[in-house]
Amino acid sequence: MQFRCSSSSSSPSLLLLLALAVAVSLSSAFPLFENDRMPSPAALEANAKACTLCQKTVALMDPLLRRKPSEAIIRVLATPLCEEIHATDRCEGKEGCKEVCTGIINEFAPMMLHLLFENGRTGTDQLCEIATICSPKIAPPGPVAGPGLVITSNLTDTTGERAWTQWQQPAVGTGKFIHLTDTHLDAFYAEGMNAECGEPICCRKENGLPPAGKRAAGHFGDYLCDLSPPMAASAWGHLKAKVAPEVDFVVVTGDEPPHDVWKQSQAINLKAISDVTQGYLSAFADVPTFFVLGNHAGFPINTFRDLGMDSWLYSGVAGDWTHWLPADALRTLRAGGYYQARARPGLRVIALHTTPLTSDDLWLRLNDTPHDITAQLPWLNDTLTQVRALGEKAYILGHARPTEFVQPIKGAFYDIAWEFRDVIAGYLMGHSHSAELSLMRRAADEPPFAVCYTAGSLTTESNLNPGFRIWNYSRASFDLDSWEQYWTDLVAANANPTADPSWDLRYTAPGWFGMKDLSPAEWDNFAKRLLTDSALNDKWNVAKHKGGPSTPWTPQANSCEVSQAC
Repeated sequence: MQFRCSSSSSSPSLLLLLALAVAVSLSSAFPLFENDRMPSPAALEANAKACTLCQKTVALMDPLLRRKPSEAIIRVLATPLCEEIHATDRCEGKEGCKEVCTGIINEFAPMMLHLLFENGRTGTDQLCEIATICSPKIAPPGPVAGPGLVITSNLTDTTGERAWTQWQQPAVGTGKFIHLTDTHLDAFYAEGMNAECGEPICCRKENGLPPAGKRAAGHFGDYLCDLSPPMAASAWGHLKAKVAPEVDFVVVTGDEPPHDVWKQSQAINLKAISDVTQGYLSAFADVPTFFVLGNHAGFPINTFRDLGMDSWLYSGVAGDWTHWLPADALRTLRAGGYYQARARPGLRVIALHTTPLTSDDLWLRLNDTPHDITAQLPWLNDTLTQVRALGEKAYILGHARPTEFVQPIKGAFYDIAWEFRDVIAGYLMGHSHSAELSLMRRAADEPPFAVCYTAGSLTTESNLNPGFRIWNYSRASFDLDSWEQYWTDLVAANANPTADPSWDLRYTAPGWFGMKDLSPAEWDNFAKRLLTDSALNDKWNVAKHKGGPSTPWTPQANSCEVSQAC
């Protein structure tokens, strides 16, 4: 592969720029550990090579980085390099990689130019870390910069709040609520199309019929593709008929658009979120329902910016979710992408916008020290202070788990979580697609003080069966008592395409894992048991992957993920 430039002095600079363009774009579009999938050896090798190239080239060519090229040059030169490395093992074949790389580079070129030339960090050795080509230095806990307390909620303002029928239930006994996440509906899914097309997501008419040796997309879905419309219709029909009458409220913890991240735009993402919202509205029109923003809501993916810069998204989803949310929630949602609302008398949901708190957010990586770009932490502290003053409890909702937050934001968040541990009754998250959990602890040698739960995705992508979780909780204390995990077997569903898939109860926790309760201490002990009890580890793999064919994790990997003490 050869690159021709107009002058010898600009050639090495452009080579570096296109290498960085590819790395920045791919690291944001396809994070190495996205959805907790272990990276392939090819992906690890590609990342190692890119890091070495970046470090050597930056050291040699720093003076030439001052010349700002056009977006057109970046697109023309970066796309072939992306194709050459197969988008870090995310595409196969000339045509598949060309389409994926062209789309990704086009989406990220403006952001990449800002990264290199408009934020005062051009030509430093930090560039390779900003692009996550090389492993970033871990910032120590400490003060978090940000706008401060510029967004506030008023928990006594009940304007626009509906008098839900479920709120008439007495504050005694056990109630239920449902936790759904990562819907990733693909409106363009087409039965019979190539499910192994060489792109990050397939099963569409444009992928054509499968050639010899490749799999055809089933009627209800495929393990390599996103949620099909027939499976979504089945899920929403089941939820309306069987679940809605039983639950007090609903939480949906992010990610409605499909994984075709190289084909997206602001309008496309808003349409995807709106379509999925309408599906849930068909099932839960008369049930309090609370959504959060996932990393796929932004455009480009994993890109959320300073306050006032993403109003297209925040105002858009506020319009979609207005059926369920009161005025105070809609106001802060439009301002910063997060909100609080009553789930029932005495219980609040605090819906965080978590991607800007993680290193996945490209905009956040533009700063020497990650800061609270959406001013969430002061708002969270103030909101929890009000919850405590009212004698109420709260569930924290989010997409990425707090264990994934970047320092020093993570440390500051943990300080708030520790301070209000008497107020926070649960953490309900998404993003991983697997049904798993992580303990929160202030230090590796300290006991855990909270548990972050993910419910498992509705999408089938990542070799998982589609599923959801129903929680049993105390209507008096709001403690989480147990959960019931449901999923449908995709293989069985496709084998009988004329019948509706069966959404079956697969297990109930904590009993299925031999635990007496869901306390942090019990889960800490569970993590230790995984290391020595192979049967328990096998059971955990079945549970976390919802019976799907995803690669089982080792006892050490599972234990470390749960314990967060390794």
